Amino acid sequence: MKEITVNIEGKEFIIDLEKAKELGVLKEDKTIKDLQVGDVFLLASGSKVIIVQNGYNNIYSDTEQRYSFAGLGYSLDLYSSFGKEGGTKEEVLAYLNNGNSFLERPTKFLKNINKDVEKFLQKLN
Repeated sequence: MKEITVNIEGKEFIIDLEKAKELGVLKEDKTIKDLQVGDVFLLASGSKVIIVQNGYNNIYSDTEQRYSFAGLGYSLDLYSSFGKEGGTKEEVLAYLNNGNSFLERPTKFLKNINKDVEKFLQKLN
């Protein structure tokens, strides 16, 4: 039996993890914790989007990098739920985790395509 001890309001409780899973009170956290340019996600709607940098990322600037989506409609056209300024990392993560789940399906990370794009570009003449 797998157990974990937790402290709630100054009292210690032992949770039987197997029983908690069996009862449906212990669920895996499937939220997206981080993102990178080039990450591809399957949205609840069935659309796939690529995370792209919104504007130029100047490492010498103190302005926060902002992001948009590409790929909605299966092309590299940009799409943003955050307007022309793009969204902060926190805003995009919130959207991926909550903002598009109208079908009660979570957003799913598929893969990062940066290396695939690099190989494709190297093959072009």
